[in-house]
Amino acid sequence: MNKIEKKWCAYGCMTPFDLGLVIEEGHGSCYILYSEGQYYPAECWDNHYVKRFETIDEAVVWTVEHSDNYEEQVWESAWEKFPKELKKDGVKIKKNN
Repeated sequence: MNKIEKKWCAYGCMTPFDLGLVIEEGHGSCYILYSEGQYYPAECWDNHYVKRFETIDEAVVWTVEHSDNYEEQVWESAWEKFPKELKKDGVKIKKNN
């Protein structure tokens, strides 16, 4: 299996409604986990509805700029859904002071 260069994403049909982790790439599509250890298999999404990023930081900033969510809300959601991946990537917990 090839290494996925831009594994973080924001995806959705009308607006970026969630962050995800790309685990497999296909022809014009990708498979996205919406959380670690999720019960259901990864979801297949058409690349047209997926914005890809190299880092979670880029994904969070883009999502905040293109949605009604506040940065703190997006970070809390990311840490809730992907704590192991974020720790593995060396991401520190983001908190507003």
